[in-house]
Amino acid sequence: MKFPLLFSGLLLLVFLPNFAFAQFSIVETWHRAASIMLDNEINPNEKRATSDFAWNPLIVNDKTLDYTLFGIHSSGVLAVVKGNPSLPNAEKIPFRVYLRRDGMIVNNPQCNSSQQVYSIKLSDVLKEAKIGDHLIIEPVRGSDRPAKRIIKVVEGGYGC
Repeated sequence: MKFPLLFSGLLLLVFLPNFAFAQFSIVETWHRAASIMLDNEINPNEKRATSDFAWNPLIVNDKTLDYTLFGIHSSGVLAVVKGNPSLPNAEKIPFRVYLRRDGMIVNNPQCNSSQQVYSIKLSDVLKEAKIGDHLIIEPVRGSDRPAKRIIKVVEGGYGC
């Protein structure tokens, strides 16, 4: 009878630190993603066609953008889609992308608040970025406004 109890105790000693690390890792990952995804600045009283957009309409190299891996060194081709971003028939929509620093738009010849695109290289956009800037992704058409996203530029990032 003492053997199973002893064995259980040993298992706890072996797996508990790994479980605690996994919990910390999940919390840390969630916290990073939450700190990057800022308020999308949609007026709460504005009518929203939520059925047209997934919770994350941003794709990089035809895959849903992973906010936990996004950072100043991110690369790949960014697009905004209507419909399910994981399906090939998701419709790319026109958008503007630009950087905002301390409330002011950053001058960048590769992207600006008046240039309409269907896709753009993240490296071109982030070339002028600094940690703490806001990456503004704003659909051109009013009906697509629910897809607007603001992402805080943080350290790190990945290449696609």
